[in-house]
Amino acid sequence: MAPKTPLRATAGGPPALAQALPAVCTHCAAPVPEARQALPADESRFCCNGCKEANAFLQDAGLNRFYDLADGGIRAANRETKRPTLWLAPHRDAIAVGDRSPRKFALFGVHCTACVWLIDQLFRRRATAADTIHIDTARGAITLRVAPPFDLDAFAEDVLRVGMELGPAKDLGARRDPDGITMRFGVAVALAMNAMLFAFAIYAGLNEGPLFVLFQRLQLVIAGLSVLIAAPVFVKGAVGALRRGVLHLDLPIALGMLLAYASACIGYVATNGGTSAAYFDTVTVFVALMLLGRLLQRRVVDQNRKGLRESASADLLYANVLESDGGPSRLKTVPAANLVIGDRILLAPGDLLPVDATLTAPELSVALDWIRGESAPVRMVEGAVVPGGAFHVGRRAVELVATEAFVDGRVADLLTSALPSDRNDARETAFDRALARYWVITVLALAVVGFGGWLLATHDLPRALAVTAAILIVTCPCAFGIATPLAYELVQAGLRKSGFFVRTAGFLDRAAAVTALVFDKTGTLTEGRPRLENTEALTRISEEDREVLGALVARSSHPKSKALRDALTAQRSGGLVWRNDLTVLETAGEGLRARCNDRRYALLGAGETTVFKKDDDTIAAFTFVEAEKAGVSRALEELRGEGYRISLLSGDHPEKVAALASRLGLPAEAARGNARPEDKAAALGALATAGERTLFLGDGLNDSLAATQAFVSGTAVVDHGMLAAKCDFYLGHQGIAAVPVALRAAKQLRRVVRRNLAMALAYNVLTVGLALAGRMSPLLCAVVMPLSSLSTIAVTVLSLRSPSERQ
Repeated sequence: MAPKTPLRATAGGPPALAQALPAVCTHCAAPVPEARQALPADESRFCCNGCKEANAFLQDAGLNRFYDLADGGIRAANRETKRPTLWLAPHRDAIAVGDRSPRKFALFGVHCTACVWLIDQLFRRRATAADTIHIDTARGAITLRVAPPFDLDAFAEDVLRVGMELGPAKDLGARRDPDGITMRFGVAVALAMNAMLFAFAIYAGLNEGPLFVLFQRLQLVIAGLSVLIAAPVFVKGAVGALRRGVLHLDLPIALGMLLAYASACIGYVATNGGTSAAYFDTVTVFVALMLLGRLLQRRVVDQNRKGLRESASADLLYANVLESDGGPSRLKTVPAANLVIGDRILLAPGDLLPVDATLTAPELSVALDWIRGESAPVRMVEGAVVPGGAFHVGRRAVELVATEAFVDGRVADLLTSALPSDRNDARETAFDRALARYWVITVLALAVVGFGGWLLATHDLPRALAVTAAILIVTCPCAFGIATPLAYELVQAGLRKSGFFVRTAGFLDRAAAVTALVFDKTGTLTEGRPRLENTEALTRISEEDREVLGALVARSSHPKSKALRDALTAQRSGGLVWRNDLTVLETAGEGLRARCNDRRYALLGAGETTVFKKDDDTIAAFTFVEAEKAGVSRALEELRGEGYRISLLSGDHPEKVAALASRLGLPAEAARGNARPEDKAAALGALATAGERTLFLGDGLNDSLAATQAFVSGTAVVDHGMLAAKCDFYLGHQGIAAVPVALRAAKQLRRVVRRNLAMALAYNVLTVGLALAGRMSPLLCAVVMPLSSLSTIAVTVLSLRSPSERQ
């Protein structure tokens, strides 16, 4: 269990507590995966590279106070993927000409006052006295009024480096509380407290006189206001469900409120205000409890959605276009949706290409993992058609000519795939539908029997209505309206600590029924970068040659150079030796060459291996494997041990997919490569036809079709919302260790909900019997209803406590 305050490094090194608890991340206090604990000291203190970089940035910037303010509530800064940034261009251009108009952006990842302080400090470091910032934590929005020399791109990068992110204002979406549940609940609680004050006097013996009449009238008004405030929420849900031919849990709640208040009013009028047996106070308590349950239902999913971009549209994508009217070319930044055939696109390093385009430059290196799942950079030559969705990973800007309009392209098709609506409906979880099918019909039938029986037996309409109201109130699902949403919140709060964030209301119900899991490879199970496999090859060359090799790879950004640099650093506690007597030439597609002390060195690709040459002699040959994310093997072993069927589905080369499957202990038939987006979706559809309920975990835009076909889906990447906005959940930490935790939690939640149902049935058998017999008074109803709710809540909380909390 994470400590209350995060462990943080200081200029003099890691604190004593970090040394005592090496398995806790210095930045976010999350557990450090075992695989990272074996890395050098500066790596093993962090759960992911994002946290390492964020911690270093905060120290260098003198912002260590962030850790004291956060008091242990820091999220992992897992921001390690590419992302398009051209959408900032219109704002940047306007600022450059002195436009001080307010500029609103979405702000993702803000969850506490420490985050607000940090954003403000990052802004002050780049702003002048005239620049202003306003942060709206409720909506996750930030508004800037700035002018030159404010560097918007640098500010956005600073925000990203500490684990948060700016996005287009459109990502703010609609107001999070469209029905005003929070306000309604607050007012309902206040009304219920006042109603109970008057009811206590009446229950204590006040049954006549002016004060009694005043209290009765006040209860009548207060209960009416309470119903008026709450009923629209549940009536709207019930009516909407009936229009779709569904009996929803909102129906008995709405009827209970309205009929209970109606019967109390009829009894009040029939006795000319002289009865003390009214349900006014019970109605107000019931209303407050039901609104509390609805508030809990919405709170968790809304909290998790705040952490990432909701928009999966093309609004995030822009392109630099060269325009010419016969004169000099002009550079203009335009929305990707405006691109048409023949547009001249200038693609800068780090930019995303939104459409297929022909390369007019001599060469270009691109990463296709986002669109195809290929882990290695791909070299394109002049005349080649570069696919839309490719990221420029080279060093120079290049020109391309669009061969398709954006609206007709593959990227646009993948962006428009949508999550099935039944997985995103906050009011129609599988539990709600199953409960409504039996509960609603039974309760309404009992109410009709009670009303008809008492009316025929006594010909007393107020009495018959009072019995009916008692039935509806005692059978209204208070336990489900509060205890069940609370159970969901407790489970999701625990999952958040594990780095697992639920986006859709129906996920936990569906996750409990999952039978198979399908994983993408690049970026999901692996880090999308190579790792040196035969590290012993480094020990077979001389110390001087190792120094030259280190100086070579230190001057290159190629993924294999980085892998060699990491391996050399791990073997040398003092770090790499920098050689100034080295002249290095890097040739794309070939490798590195250098001269040192009249000797010729080269690091060249040779098929699947990379050779290190001295003059014409090969002195070392290196082989690489794609680096797995920390804890992947253990997580898959847990899942297999619990009976789940595991398979890999990737767009990368089949031999790479097969090699990873072999290392992870998966059979060859469970791994498939060269899978296009349509192939992935078809494979998920085939599994569904075969009766499998599949959880799919991916990371790129090429996984969006599969995500919509899966029974449930998630993503390991939240930097760009292209896939996250289409999934049921997202992972906030590196690795997939939280996936088996979530599946176990979903099954435990299902057991708790079923036990709640059994308790509710026993309670209702007793109370309905008393109500049908005419023995359920308003006082007794006011006691047993909250008592039932509190007991169910207590059992729920005790059942879902973690083992450490039980000690």
